[in-house]
Amino acid sequence: MSQYNHLDIEKKWQKNWAQNKTFKTRNSSSKPKYYALDMFPFPSGAGLHVGHPLGYTATDIISRKKRMEGCNVLHPMGWDAFGLPTENYAIKTGIHPRQATDENKANFKRQLQALGFSYDWDREIDSTDSDYYRWTQWIFLQLYKKGLLYEEAKPMNWCPSCKVVCANEEVESGMHERCGSPVERKNLRQWMFRITDYAERLLNDLETPNVVLIHGWEAKPDSNWFPEIKEYLEKNNIETLIPELPNTMNPQYPEWKAYFEEHVTSKLQPNSIIITHSLGAGFINRYLSEENLKVGEVILVAPTKDNCGVSETKNFFEVEFDYDQIKNSADQFYIYASMNDPYIPQKDIDFLAKKLEAKVFDLGDRGHLMDDHFPELIDFLKKNLIDSCLDWPEKIKAMQRNWIGKSIGAEVDFEIAGEKVTVFTTRPDTLFGATYMVLSPEHPLVEKIVTDEQREAVENYKKEIGAKSELERTELNKDKTGVFTGGYAINPVNNEKIPVWIADYVLMSYGTGAIMAVPAHDERDMEFAEKYNIPIIEVVDGLENPTDKVGGRLKNSAFLDGLPVEKAIPKMIKWLEEKKLGRKKVNYKLRDWIFTRQRYWGEPIPLVHCDKCGVIPVPENELPLTLPKTAKYKPSETGESPLAKIKEWVNTTCPACHGKAKRETSTMPNWAGSSWYWLRFMDPHNEQEFCSKKSENYWGPVDLYVGGAEHAVLHLLYARFWHKALYDMGLVSTKEPFKKLVNQGMIVSFAYENKNGGLVPVDEVEEKNDKFYIIGTGEEVKKITAKMSKSLKNVVNPDDIIERYGADTLRMYEMFMGPFEQSKVWDTGAVSGIRKFLDKVYRYFMNNEIIDECPIDKSLVRLTHQTVKIVGDHIDDFKFNTAISQMMVWMNTFGKLDHVSKIAGGRFIRCLAPFAPHLAEEIWTTRFKTEAKTITFEKWPTYKEEYLVSDMVTYAIQVNGKLRASIEVEKSADKDLVISKAKSLPNIKKWIDGKTIVKEIFVPGKIVGFVVKPS
Repeated sequence: MSQYNHLDIEKKWQKNWAQNKTFKTRNSSSKPKYYALDMFPFPSGAGLHVGHPLGYTATDIISRKKRMEGCNVLHPMGWDAFGLPTENYAIKTGIHPRQATDENKANFKRQLQALGFSYDWDREIDSTDSDYYRWTQWIFLQLYKKGLLYEEAKPMNWCPSCKVVCANEEVESGMHERCGSPVERKNLRQWMFRITDYAERLLNDLETPNVVLIHGWEAKPDSNWFPEIKEYLEKNNIETLIPELPNTMNPQYPEWKAYFEEHVTSKLQPNSIIITHSLGAGFINRYLSEENLKVGEVILVAPTKDNCGVSETKNFFEVEFDYDQIKNSADQFYIYASMNDPYIPQKDIDFLAKKLEAKVFDLGDRGHLMDDHFPELIDFLKKNLIDSCLDWPEKIKAMQRNWIGKSIGAEVDFEIAGEKVTVFTTRPDTLFGATYMVLSPEHPLVEKIVTDEQREAVENYKKEIGAKSELERTELNKDKTGVFTGGYAINPVNNEKIPVWIADYVLMSYGTGAIMAVPAHDERDMEFAEKYNIPIIEVVDGLENPTDKVGGRLKNSAFLDGLPVEKAIPKMIKWLEEKKLGRKKVNYKLRDWIFTRQRYWGEPIPLVHCDKCGVIPVPENELPLTLPKTAKYKPSETGESPLAKIKEWVNTTCPACHGKAKRETSTMPNWAGSSWYWLRFMDPHNEQEFCSKKSENYWGPVDLYVGGAEHAVLHLLYARFWHKALYDMGLVSTKEPFKKLVNQGMIVSFAYENKNGGLVPVDEVEEKNDKFYIIGTGEEVKKITAKMSKSLKNVVNPDDIIERYGADTLRMYEMFMGPFEQSKVWDTGAVSGIRKFLDKVYRYFMNNEIIDECPIDKSLVRLTHQTVKIVGDHIDDFKFNTAISQMMVWMNTFGKLDHVSKIAGGRFIRCLAPFAPHLAEEIWTTRFKTEAKTITFEKWPTYKEEYLVSDMVTYAIQVNGKLRASIEVEKSADKDLVISKAKSLPNIKKWIDGKTIVKEIFVPGKIVGFVVKPS
């Protein structure tokens, strides 16, 4: 009997795949494309542990199935290898970061290849390769030229352990997320990205937009190409509305406006897309010109700038349009127009394009109505709308929303010592309850307003909090403190003087560094007011708790008295705007991105500092600006980059005036290379562009993105920001980079916890009588689950599992452990169960005769078709564990046979192939299709609906009310036949033989019952 030798089989097929470049992907194909991507991994010196392959196995299963379904699949792998871990390792060991990176990459690649992942290794990229970071630098320069970068010197988060500036996002509970050391504040010069410019779009594009189509003169919703567009959008679950505007033969703007406001305006969202045709463009431009609206995009098809000689539409253009307001009403305008339109001259299109800063799509010589143009518009909508709708877990979207932190309120101008100080508040309705103001201790006005009596107290307080981090002053600050400055502010709504304090919980880096305090309706303000004996005035009545945020009606508030809060807020904003004392304002919690690091191991920033010319970009034809080779890469205590010490590299010539200049010595953060890498995978060998438009247009966006939830905010936020900026520059075709996102759960291992909550390495513990003790001391410890770490000695190396059980076993065990997105506990002992299953598969298929045509029971046909459906559906839904369970059911049933049905067995092996590719290859090419070189591109098995429904029914057989057996019979069987079969069952016979059957019970399709008594 042939035995399953996993080592030989797996080495054989891995060699075969490599030699034949089985998974090589080409950038053009008549097949539909599918792009499956793993989050850019960092290759550490420790290599993989068994937690790493979880996500990689999932994308590999999906990729293999998609290939079998006829897709051209892009499934690449590369290395995010710049950053602190490698540099810290180099400092600790003396091994240069370049050498450490190359060794780590080689080890990671060896381990991944041993797992049989179907990566196209010809597309392998490395963020530390100058051929790659040349384009990271190039993108940086495009963003710089776009005005998205600025330099600023201010207090920064400084990690004294890593000797590096940390972005706010890299600080957790006052500690650097990389090393756990307390973060300090240090004044340093940094380059900052204006990610806040994209806050609204980063927020809005998390939601699925709706679409409004606006027809033109002599038209209606079923005219021209509108029905096709609506049908296409609704097939893709995009809510689409086509208002039937009135009197289209003699349209009047007031009538259209009234109808639009009644039926459409309330449904518009910040990310809505408006598509117009002809006069519809003239209507929406006037409407946006006159109304204060905000939408995502406006697409103008054959747009009218004036009435085009049609007297009936002249009334639409009788006023001057405010094109600046129109332009600001949407994030982006597009124009679809014909070069040979009989009604609209090219100069009108040019005028609108310039005024609205619109992107123009020339549809060629196709006239005005362009009945055949909608394929291009559909293609545009697919890329720009449908492919950019995010199929992400709601919890990830919620985390992104929370980080961006949008709040709507008002800016209010207070007067302090003759100067205007603006504060932001989400509750302008409570202005009459503002009884004091708080400035950040760093606010420049503090020095001007502090009185002599308070100066010493203020100076001492500023020194006291000077060393605190922002988190220590806000989230970690349970006991708010402050000092009165001696100065006063004027409350603009009642001209009352209110005291001005400084306090630790107000930051100069957030908002304006000033707040108004309404202690009656804010818990923090109330605690502060009670602590320092500041007046408290209630201005909202009807609340169970005065600090409740919603509900109630205004009191003690003059013209707002009696109004509910939801009406008082807009009335107060309107009053402030009329009095020129404030304005409506949208605020965000999101801060600009600190982009530079004072370390060696990172991408050099391609900027030059010239005393005469200022900051000058390195010419693009001189990229890459390579990292100099040096053994002196240790960071300095002062915060200066190690590159500053390499004079021959720092000293250079100004590209503008050719005088003496110095290079920027800070490097990019580890986020830089991972903020665009998915684009390079599309075209990794292009020496002329970071990615050709043809390749990006074919592959974009990423169809499936899988990785750890630890990247749920920062990486995704930064990646989306870069991608949107590239989109705005016309360098990519989609607004979003990743269409579908799935986060795998963590695989944890066992560890031990002592009585003080400390963790004890597993090799220091012994088990006695089901209890656990520290060897030597005898202290009892508790067995728990914990993240795998070298210090706890609970790391499981996949090399060991592959050697003993096989890569296919490891892949299937990780998928079988439990739901993909939940955390799971590794249990090496349970791996053998999966190995036994694969042994059974091997023995059944390799040692039994395969019969082309053989009678097969209907139940086996049904089981095979059910298995194909369940496995296929559950792969798509990431329910890998239940897909494997179904294959086990199939194997347990068919494994009892002494032969293999070629049709049923072939379907099963193709279902197994994405999970256990080595074994499936071996069985398929030696037993089913001997002429095949690989199972990789065989067709995914199909099923028939009629075979999924059973023509059998199961009856429960009872004797005197107790269940004694069950029987499966054909649905068509009549009562007499079912009862006869039931009586013949051995387990029923023993209960009724020798007894008198008093009654027979028959419930069709469910129950047969016998009531018996002794004879």
